[in-house]
Amino acid sequence: MLQTIRDRATGWIAWVIVILITIPFAFWGVDRYLQNDSERLVASIDDVEISLRDYQNGLQQQKQRAASVMGRVDPELFERPEFKRKLLDKMISDQLLSSTVLEQNFRIADALLAQEIQFSPAFRGENGFDADKYARVLRSQGESPASFELRLRHAMAVDQLRLAVITSEMVLPNELKRLIELDRQQREVSWLRLSAGAFRDPAQVEDAAMQTYFDANRDAFHTEERVKLAYLDLSVSGLAEQVSVDDAALLEYFDTHKDRYVRPEQREAAHIMVAVAPDADAATAEAARQRVIALRLRLDNGEDFVSLAQSDSEDVSTASEGGSLGIVDAGMMGDEFDRVLYSLDEGAVSEPVRTEFGWHLVKATKIHPAGTKRFEDARDAVATDYRHQRAEEQFYTLGERLADVSYSHSDNLQVAAEETGLKVHTSEFLSREVPREGLFSNAKLIEAAFSDDVLTQGRNSEVIELAPDHLVVLRVADHEAARSKTLDEVKDEVRLRIATEQAAERMQRLADTMADTLRANGDVADRDGLTRNAATWYQRGDAKLVAPVARTAFALPKPEAGARSVSTVLLDGGDVAVVVVTGVKPGVESDVSEEIRKTYSDSLARVGAERALSELVTQLQSERDVKIYESNL
Repeated sequence: MLQTIRDRATGWIAWVIVILITIPFAFWGVDRYLQNDSERLVASIDDVEISLRDYQNGLQQQKQRAASVMGRVDPELFERPEFKRKLLDKMISDQLLSSTVLEQNFRIADALLAQEIQFSPAFRGENGFDADKYARVLRSQGESPASFELRLRHAMAVDQLRLAVITSEMVLPNELKRLIELDRQQREVSWLRLSAGAFRDPAQVEDAAMQTYFDANRDAFHTEERVKLAYLDLSVSGLAEQVSVDDAALLEYFDTHKDRYVRPEQREAAHIMVAVAPDADAATAEAARQRVIALRLRLDNGEDFVSLAQSDSEDVSTASEGGSLGIVDAGMMGDEFDRVLYSLDEGAVSEPVRTEFGWHLVKATKIHPAGTKRFEDARDAVATDYRHQRAEEQFYTLGERLADVSYSHSDNLQVAAEETGLKVHTSEFLSREVPREGLFSNAKLIEAAFSDDVLTQGRNSEVIELAPDHLVVLRVADHEAARSKTLDEVKDEVRLRIATEQAAERMQRLADTMADTLRANGDVADRDGLTRNAATWYQRGDAKLVAPVARTAFALPKPEAGARSVSTVLLDGGDVAVVVVTGVKPGVESDVSEEIRKTYSDSLARVGAERALSELVTQLQSERDVKIYESNL
């Protein structure tokens, strides 16, 4: 075809083609076609440009910070338009502040800069600031000390501007008082609940209404696309189960790996204890320590440890046995007890030691030295290790074979199964939604199952690594396309939906009528489906009050004396509540401790500082030519 075009593109036809190609270059220039994506702009502030590359670097830094704080983070979070715009706004804000610092000649003293560098953890060694480390770190980042110090000086100046704005905000006494009054406010709330079940009657829904509803909402009634999968599952744990063992092989493995089957040192102990609660005050704890010191003196003067434990130890479970604890496993009595016990010679008694139980005198009654376990004692562990090692050896060989054969015979799994000795398994029908449990709860498998290569082209998937020791290859064994359901298939669901909507309308009308009656200081009669919740004083955020009721109650206006504030709200599950507020008591500032007052004050200061900084950025933005190219994000 290209040769045909070439043969015919002569004379006036060729000139037309040349002109059409030339026009774009004449208007936009060659650079529009050669320009790298990273050179596109996402914003500009006067003459300062923020390129797509700058933005992508900032985005990567955000991802790394989020991962370091929260561990695994959903990548889709960073692709949301609102997140992208928020990051861009921050970059613009930073640039506005940076430009302001330069224009207003903010300065950072040399001594302050030096202090910042000297106390940075990145540049400190065992004896404080390490000049060699400083030079080495900068060199690894491809930066000279001069350029780094210039950049750091500027960053500190920007922080200085931020700090100046933030610290200028003051919390006034009346603001603090008002916040406490609002946050600690109490309201007298009663509410009526209309139960949806009492108003919903599917039997009353007519066939004509069902047909009308179904015709208007056909898109809501369809089957999901589903696949049934054939798959090969290769894992070290699965292979290990198939490894046969005999005592000769296990004994040979044990002799080769004896260092793995070591019995740790164990100690038998006894103690004398004077009990002290973990939260006891200092005087109580000291009195108990003095009692233990006195007991230690009695031991030093020749009294018998067993007799003393029987008469004076407050550990009633061991006192009758002379304080014997038997073999003390690590952690049983606490880290400090373990440390002291394992520092004693056999038969020695410790100085007083404190644990969560109290003060103790600890005696190492017998030491069982570490040593190699007998084969008979370690047989189960040896068998497990042996199977795992043999399975690992098979896994890597079979994994390579599985990848080769499943690719070269991509129209079936049977050849790969025969080559690897694996069984072809078949799943239940699966939709695109990832199940919560089982093998296919791994999103990689669902993604592969519905990929074009597997679903449309009918090939085997690539080898999917679920873990370093777990591989799966799959193909579609059966496929059900999504389709619209018929009314007969969804008749019960449609009937219930209509009944639920009708019930909601009836409940809301009744709730509105009841609310009007209560506002007029009238009474509401009992009826089926109505429950009453008596008037109770609740503080804002009280967990005892149903959340939607609490939000409504604390949003209502304060009622006049002898009157009621009333509203309705939809509850979870479709019930409707009529909420009544009959009293409001503000929080009392004098009831709040100094610690809580400081928390409120810090909160106000933080909000004020954020507002002040935001207002400064808005003002700076209004004074400059700021352009945003959001479509380039």
